[in-house]
Amino acid sequence: MRTVVLLALLSTALGTSQGQSPAHRRHVLIDSLYRSERHAELVRVVDAQLDAAPGTNWADSIYQYLYAYGRANWKLHGPDRGMEAAERVMAQVDRLDGDPLHRLDALGDLSWLYYEVGRLPECLRVDSLALHVALSADGVPALRLGKAHQYLGFDHSMLGDHGRAVEHFLAAKEVYDADGSIPVMYQAETCNGIGASYWHLGRTRDAEAYYREALDLLGDPEETELIGRKASTVGNLGILWEDAGDLTRSKQWYEENLRLNDRVIALTEDPFERDEAILNRARTYSNLAALYFSTGDHSTASRYLDLSEKGRSQVLEPDDPQLLSLQERRADLALAAGRPEEAGRVLRAYVDACEGYYGERSEHLARALSKQAEVAAELHHEQEAEALFGRSIGMQRGLGGQGAGPVLALTLRRRARFHLMAGKDGPCDQGPGGGPSDPGAGAWHREHTRRGDRSGPCRGSGPGRGSHLGTAGLGSGAYRVGRTVPGAGRPCHSTGPCDPSVGDGCRVLAGGPAAA
Repeated sequence: MRTVVLLALLSTALGTSQGQSPAHRRHVLIDSLYRSERHAELVRVVDAQLDAAPGTNWADSIYQYLYAYGRANWKLHGPDRGMEAAERVMAQVDRLDGDPLHRLDALGDLSWLYYEVGRLPECLRVDSLALHVALSADGVPALRLGKAHQYLGFDHSMLGDHGRAVEHFLAAKEVYDADGSIPVMYQAETCNGIGASYWHLGRTRDAEAYYREALDLLGDPEETELIGRKASTVGNLGILWEDAGDLTRSKQWYEENLRLNDRVIALTEDPFERDEAILNRARTYSNLAALYFSTGDHSTASRYLDLSEKGRSQVLEPDDPQLLSLQERRADLALAAGRPEEAGRVLRAYVDACEGYYGERSEHLARALSKQAEVAAELHHEQEAEALFGRSIGMQRGLGGQGAGPVLALTLRRRARFHLMAGKDGPCDQGPGGGPSDPGAGAWHREHTRRGDRSGPCRGSGPGRGSHLGTAGLGSGAYRVGRTVPGAGRPCHSTGPCDPSVGDGCRVLAGGPAAA
């Protein structure tokens, strides 16, 4: 997650110096409108603030409105209009505000919005620019430079380039180690990211070593935030040992993860931190469901899936992709039980939900279409399967994946298998390097529980969005968090590794085997 900036102090300071100027009144109103989700009014007020800011001492404050303004336009007019609005604010920040830290905050929020609407190549573009700013500007603190590397590590891992990801995580660690004053939680989460990358690269022993280093750094903390970070790393060890085939040790780590999250829920006085722990616990329930599913114990898998859904329902809105993504797991259970028609119905609803939330161009929708195509093939609906595969592949290439994304590689393999089974002639390309192995309809992705810090608006269980799932071969280990809009006190909460192939919301990940 990103560091929470105390913009309430800024509001107080500006209010003291300027009295109740129109700009100050709008500044305070923007916070209120954001909290109450009054999108149309918020857009109107921010438009007025942006028009009035040039040439005034408010010109260096407009970076604070990028996330709220972009999100409000998204909710009113769709993701394309939302991102266009956010880019307009970014352009104004570039023109009017010479503070590199403000520019980093604005770029961080812009990247976050692109993540939320499922446009991962754009995240990489924006975060690459942010790293350039952090490296080229004078006076950028080591923590900010390290985070810039972490975010790029996260983006590369999301796009399946774990070699580049580990380079940036190691660079962040080098920055932190050289500084000597970085809070332990940032050092630990960087080790978690390195471990996740190494896991994906097949270096299991190195991965475990960095996870262990993260645990050593955290020790036996009393602070609930650090307890939550420890829970995330412990959960990643559960995934690592499950992948190694030691299900007994894996279950022990998952149970320790549940115990630590229960402790956070019992101790914290912060409602957003409690929501975060509830979601982290729900992810571990999902991972346990995946573990039992892989052993053929579908009854126990279904029970843990119910627990995961119950936890998410306590925190998330009914249309939140983190909640809706569990329907894909329901489809897997239906397929395993020999009910492909039911699986098809569930996936149609999930595809509709992704399209409604993310719009018609996103990695999340493309992944959902890929799975729907596979089920259509299972049902011998060949024309429907061909059309769905084509739509998914075209969407991913249109997003800029250039054939390199892990979801695209998996989709190409699924389509190739469909063509072989149907005796069809046609492209059987597998993507670069053959792409990840296709687990088929019955394989679940693991949810890597991780938390993160970004220096931009926090995404969480309030008006913003919460954490995200990750998958083996797709997840990684970078924490991302957001900054609050003026005085919004938005929940900072990014727990759960991210993976373009699973439809959740916040940016986090950690390596691990495939599952839900």
